[in-house]
Amino acid sequence: MRRLSLAPIKWSAIAQRWGTRGTDVPSRAKGAIKSPKSRKSRLPYVEVGERTDRMKEFVSSGTDDNSGDSDNNHNSVKSINNTDCRNKGTDGGGEIDMDTVAGTDAFTPTVDMEEGYGAPVMATTGSTSSESVLSVIDVLCDDLFSCKTDVLKSFARTRSVSGSTKSELVMNLIDLANREAHGESQDLSITKRVLGDVFNEEVRVSGVRSQWTNKSLEASHIEMACDNHLKFEAMSYTQKTLMVRRNASESSRVLRKLIRPFQQDYNRVAEAAVGGVFRNFKAEADQLVNSMMASEIVTPFSSFLVSYVRFATSGNLLTRTNVIERLEQLELVQIAMDEDSDAVLQRLMALLDDVVAEVERRALCFGGKRTSWGTETPEVLRCSIQAFSDSTAQQHEDLGERVPAWVHDLVRMFNNWEAIVRTDIPVLEDVPRYVFDCILSGVVCYHLLQKIYGDIISPTDVPPTVRGAVKRAMEAHFKDEEKAGHALAKLFAYVQAPGDSGVVKAEFFPAVLSQMQGAFHDVGQSTLHNVRTAIVLREICATVSRCTRTCGLFHMLVKLTEDLRFQFRFSTIFKKLNGRDRTTIRTKYSINMVKTLEYFEQEYAVTPTSTKAVGFIVILLLHMSMCSGAASGHGTKAVLERYISVTNKEEFSIISISDLEATHVRDLRVAFPPQLSYNSWLHQSDTKDKSVYNVLPSVAVKGSTNQAMIISQAPMMKALDAISRVPWRISKYMLHVQEAIVREGYGFGKIRPAFYPLHYCAKSRGDISYESTGMDDDDDKTEVYNLQQRREYELQQDEDWKNLSELRSNRIHYLQALRQARSLVQFSHIYFPNSMDFRGRMYPLPGRLNHTGSDPFRALLEYAEPKPLGKEGLYWLKVHLANKMGMSKLSFDERVHYVNEHIDDVVCSAEQPLYGDKWWQEAAEPMQCLMACKELADALKCSQGPENFLSRIPVAVDGSYNGLQHYSAIGRDAFGATLVNLVPSERPADAYTGILKEMMSSIKADAERDHPVAQRCLGTGKGQDRDHIKRKTIKRPIMTQVYGVTGYGMSEQILDELVKQNKNHGLWTSTDMREMADYLREKVLESLGITFRETQNCRRWITDVTNIIWEVQPAELRTALCWTTPLGLVVRQPYKMRKEMMIFTVHGCARVPANAFSAASRKQLTAIAPNLIHSLDASHLAMTAIEMQNLGLSMMAVHDSYWTYACDLPTLSRVLREQFVTLYGKYDPLWELKEQWEEAYFMDLRRHGKVLPDPPKRGDLDLNVVLNSPYFFS
Repeated sequence: MRRLSLAPIKWSAIAQRWGTRGTDVPSRAKGAIKSPKSRKSRLPYVEVGERTDRMKEFVSSGTDDNSGDSDNNHNSVKSINNTDCRNKGTDGGGEIDMDTVAGTDAFTPTVDMEEGYGAPVMATTGSTSSESVLSVIDVLCDDLFSCKTDVLKSFARTRSVSGSTKSELVMNLIDLANREAHGESQDLSITKRVLGDVFNEEVRVSGVRSQWTNKSLEASHIEMACDNHLKFEAMSYTQKTLMVRRNASESSRVLRKLIRPFQQDYNRVAEAAVGGVFRNFKAEADQLVNSMMASEIVTPFSSFLVSYVRFATSGNLLTRTNVIERLEQLELVQIAMDEDSDAVLQRLMALLDDVVAEVERRALCFGGKRTSWGTETPEVLRCSIQAFSDSTAQQHEDLGERVPAWVHDLVRMFNNWEAIVRTDIPVLEDVPRYVFDCILSGVVCYHLLQKIYGDIISPTDVPPTVRGAVKRAMEAHFKDEEKAGHALAKLFAYVQAPGDSGVVKAEFFPAVLSQMQGAFHDVGQSTLHNVRTAIVLREICATVSRCTRTCGLFHMLVKLTEDLRFQFRFSTIFKKLNGRDRTTIRTKYSINMVKTLEYFEQEYAVTPTSTKAVGFIVILLLHMSMCSGAASGHGTKAVLERYISVTNKEEFSIISISDLEATHVRDLRVAFPPQLSYNSWLHQSDTKDKSVYNVLPSVAVKGSTNQAMIISQAPMMKALDAISRVPWRISKYMLHVQEAIVREGYGFGKIRPAFYPLHYCAKSRGDISYESTGMDDDDDKTEVYNLQQRREYELQQDEDWKNLSELRSNRIHYLQALRQARSLVQFSHIYFPNSMDFRGRMYPLPGRLNHTGSDPFRALLEYAEPKPLGKEGLYWLKVHLANKMGMSKLSFDERVHYVNEHIDDVVCSAEQPLYGDKWWQEAAEPMQCLMACKELADALKCSQGPENFLSRIPVAVDGSYNGLQHYSAIGRDAFGATLVNLVPSERPADAYTGILKEMMSSIKADAERDHPVAQRCLGTGKGQDRDHIKRKTIKRPIMTQVYGVTGYGMSEQILDELVKQNKNHGLWTSTDMREMADYLREKVLESLGITFRETQNCRRWITDVTNIIWEVQPAELRTALCWTTPLGLVVRQPYKMRKEMMIFTVHGCARVPANAFSAASRKQLTAIAPNLIHSLDASHLAMTAIEMQNLGLSMMAVHDSYWTYACDLPTLSRVLREQFVTLYGKYDPLWELKEQWEEAYFMDLRRHGKVLPDPPKRGDLDLNVVLNSPYFFS
C-alpha cells in the first residue's frame, strides 16, 4: 500500500519558494514529501541571487488583487476547476469523474456528493491535518460508491463516530482504526465494507425501464453525449490554454485550409491592403513574417480563431439554437453577398487603427495581472464603453434609417428612463453618460439573449463582468468607493432590484428593463439617440461573441491581435532560453507568464513585437479565411462565414466558422449501447429509420469514410455482420455471485476491495501524520533526507501511486460494468455490434461490458439461445473447464481426467462458491472457471441426462503462439511448425521451451570457452546461484519479437525478469544484469534463427523490402504502406509524422498539431510485420465466421480465441483448420506484397534503379498436416 507521508510538510513554504499557490498540493501524490531544501530551481529567477529579488514579484501565488472583480467569471472558473480536479482522478474527496475515467452510459446514475465539499477541503491544504485527510480520502473513498457522504455517515454511526463534514468523519474513523490496530478492540481488521446503496431494491429497479428498446437506449446515450459535449465547450476563456488544447482537432482542419494560401499569396494580399497610411504597418509585418515559418503564424491563429468561435460564457449560451438565423430574423445581420475581394479587404483595413487602440487600451487595464490578462474584466469593459461613448456622434449619424424598429424603441425607452432617473435620484444627476451606457450594455445583453434563446435564459447568463463594469464606472466617477456604493444602493432601491453597495446582482438588468418599459417621458435627443443606437449595436456584437459558434468581427480582431502578439513575443524569447528554463515554463502552470515575458525581454534586450504589425497580419489572415479560395484560386469553401450588419458598418459584422455544425455527431463521442434486437446496420438502406450505429459512415471500419465505402460489400463486412448478430444475455448466477463478492468487500484479480482495512493507515507507522504544532516558518525544523534516500523514496512513491491508480481505475470500471449488467439482466437477448480497425481486427462497439473484457466481464455473459450438450459437448465442456484451471499443457484426455478427479470440487464450487474450499479460486481465470463449474454441475444433475442439458456457456479454443503459426505457414517452416502445433502431436508443444533448450546448449558451449557472461547466466551451481535462465525469462521477448519489437526492447524485457530474480538472491550488480540482458537477447535471436529458420527469413525479407521502398520515396512525399488482404480489405497503415507547436498564452502553454500535410512516419517500417500478421489473422477469422454462418452455426471470437457452443466445437475446430489451409494454400502473402508494391512504387523504384528482391525460398512443410493437428487451436 502506498505510504501517505513520511514527515510533516508545510506546502505554504513550498509555495513561497516556488511561486505556487499555497493550496495547490500536487495531485500526483498529495501526501508525498517534497523537502524544500533539497529541491533545485529550474528557472534562474527562482534561484538564490540577483534574479530572485528581481523576479519574486511575478513568481507569485497567481492571484490578482481584483477586489471589485470577485465575481468575474466565477461560475465558469469554478466549473473548470472542478473538471480539472476530476480529470486528475480526485477532487480532494475521492470523487471520480466517470465521464473521464470510463465513459458515460445510461445505466450509471449520477453520484450525489456533498455540495461544495471539494472547495473547503482544498482551501485548507496548507495544514498537515487537512493534507493527511485528502490523502486518506484518496485511498479509502476512491470509488464511485464508497465516497458517498451519507453512506460514510451510516457506516460511521455503526462505529459510534460522528462528524460534521466528510473530512472530519474520515479523520475520526482513522483515529478509531488507530486505536483498534493497537489492541483496544478485537476487531482489528474492520472487515465490514460499505459499497453504497447500489444493491438496495430501490436503486436496483430505479434504472430499469420495462419498455427499453434499441431506440430508447441510443436516445439516452446520444442525449448524454450531447450534454457532455456542451459542458465540454462551456468554459471561460480565462483558461485559454485549455481552450486551445480542447479544440486542437478543429484548428488543424482550419490550418490545412489556410497554410497554403498564406504561403503563396501573402505578398499579393499585403500589397492590396497597403495604402499610404498603412505602409509602415506592412514594413513591420513583413519583417515579422520573414523571421518566422508560415506554420508558426497560421497555427496559433487557427487555434485561437476556433477557440473563440467555440467559446460560450454559460451553459445556456451553447448551441441550442441557430444564433445567426435568429439575428437575421431580428433584422440585425444579413449574409454577405458576393463582394469584391479588395473592397472587403479595404473595409477591414479601415478597422486597423481602432483595433490597435483597443488592444493597447486593454493592455493598460490588465497591467501584470496573470489571471485576468486578455479577458473582459469589469475595468476593461468600462474603459471600452467609455472610449466608444466618447467618440464623435458624426460617426453614427446615419444609423437611424437602417436599424430595426425594436432597436430604436429600446434606445428610446432607455433614454426616457435615464432622464427620469437623473431627476428622481439627485446623486446621479451629474454622472457622465458612459455610466448609463454601462447599464445599457447589460440591459441589451439580457434582452438580446432572451430574444435568441427564449425562456431558458436567466439573469445569471449576463456575464458578471458586465455587472462589475457598472460598479467600476460609478467608482471611476465618484473616486470614492463609499460614495459609489451609496449611489448604487439608491439605484437598486429605485429599480426594486436586490443588491448592496458592494455587488451588482444579476437581477439588476431585468429590473431596469422592466422599469424602462413604463417610462413614457420623451427627451427627444436625436444626437444622443444615434450614439446610444451605436452602443446597442456594439453590445449586440459583444453578446453574440459570448455565444458559441459566433463572434463579432471587431471583437475577434481585438482578441486575435492580443493573443497572437503575446504568442509571437513569448516564442521569440522561448527560443533563447536554456533547456531547464524551457522545461519549467512547460511544466509549471503557476508561473506568471506576463511578467516572465517582460523579464526575459528585458534580460535579452528583445524589442516587443509591434501591435500594428500583428494587427495587420491578423486582418490579412481573417480576409483569407473569409474569401472562398481567395488566395489559392482552387475555389474551396471559405473557412469563415461573414454576416454584415444592416448598417453596412464593418465593425458590427458577425462571423462564424463554416465547418462547424451544431453538435456535430463526430464531436459527441457517443458511448454505443448494446442492442436489444439485432438489425444489420452494415448494409442498411438509406431509410428514415437510422440508429446510432449508422449515423457515422465510418463506424463499421475505423478509418476514412472512403475506405468504409470501398469495402462495404467485401467479405470482411459479411464476417463482421456474422460476429455481430450472436445473441447474448447476462448470467444471473454469475451476476449474483460477483455482486456478493463485491458487497462483502473482497478483491480478486486486478479488482481491489472496496476499502483497505483502516488499520493499514496507522499513525504509529507514519502512514498518517500527527497534527503538528510546530508548523512555523523555521526551515530548520524540516526533516531533510540525503539524495540517495530521497531518490529511492520518490521512485517508490511513483511506483506505488501508479499501482494504486491502476487498481482504483480497474475497480471503477468493474463496478460500472456490474451496474450495467444489473440493468440488462432482465432482457433475454442483447447484441454487441462489432467494428473493424484498419487491419480488419474486430472489436465490439459497446464499451465496458462486452466479451472482449477481462475474466470477470466475460463471466457475466452467456449465449441467449441454448443448445443441448450432446456427448461431444460434455467432453469439450470439461476440456474448457480444465483450460480455465490452467491445464492447457495437458492432452485433451488428460484434461478431462483432471476434471473427473475433481468433480466433487466442481459441484461444491457451483453450489457454494463463497464457502468451503473455494476450489475455483485456484484457477488462472477464476470467474470463467466458476461459470464452467456451474454449467457442468447443472449438466450432471439434469434429469434427462447430461447430453440433453441445454447449455449456454461459450466454449473457447485459442491459437498456439498464433503469430509464429502464421509465419511458419507463410515460410513452410517444418521445424518451427512442430513447436507451434501445426503438426500433429500427442501433447501440446511448447515453443518457448524448445527455444530455451536451443539457447541453453549454445550458452553452455560459450561457458566452456570461458565466456564470463555465459558463466554468470549458468551460475556456479552452489546455493541459489543456479538455474537462472528460465522459460519466463525469454517468454516476452520471443512473443513480442514476432510483432516487431526492437533489440533494445527485447533487452529491457529480459532485464525486467532478471531484476525480479535478483531481488531474491542479490547475486548480480546492475552492470551484470545489463550485460546478461544484452547477451541473452542475442541468444534468443540466434535460437529463433535456428528453430524458426524460414520464419526469420520471411521477417528479414519484409524488413529489407520496406527499407528499399522507404528510401526510394522523397522524404516529404512518403506515403503510407498499404496492401490488400485475401478477402479484399485494403490495409493502409495510419502512421504519420506528427509535428507539434507550442502555443503560449497568459495562462500557460500547450502543444497543438502544427503540420497541415503529414508525410508517413518511420513507424511504417517497424509496424509492417505485426500489422501484416494481424491482417492475415483477421482474414482467417473472417473466413471461419463466414463458413460457420453458411453451415447455420454461430461463433464469436476475440482475435485468435474462437468461441462457440460446446456441442458445435468439433465443427468449429474442423472449419478453422480447413480455412487456415485454404488461406495459405491459395495465397502467398510475400509474393502478393512484392507484386502490389512493385506496381504501386514502380516510378520511384525505376528512378533509383532499385529492384525488389524475391521472397525467400519456402521450406518443405505440408500444410495439410494442420487438418489433423489436434492442438493447432486448443
